[in-house]
Amino acid sequence: MQAFYRSMSEGLGKAEALRQAKLSLLESAEGHDPRFWAAFVLTGEADQPIRISGPSFLHRYRTPLMILTIAATLILVAAYFLRRRTKLVGG
Repeated sequence: MQAFYRSMSEGLGKAEALRQAKLSLLESAEGHDPRFWAAFVLTGEADQPIRISGPSFLHRYRTPLMILTIAATLILVAAYFLRRRTKLVGG
């Protein structure tokens, strides 16, 4: 699949990209076995190009966003328990 999408990003059509990917797999040591490539077929309009774009904003920054969300949650939970503890001790 990597070879297929790489070929498509280089401007080949879907049918030619699939053909090139299968040929490159056939040239590899394990690619002679059809179970590695025979199941991949095109359906629909093979001559219509598709646009391959880069990762989305959320995909690109998901790890920092997750860390920031976890940190903010921990800060809010800690603030809640500290405030609750202060009210119990003081009052």
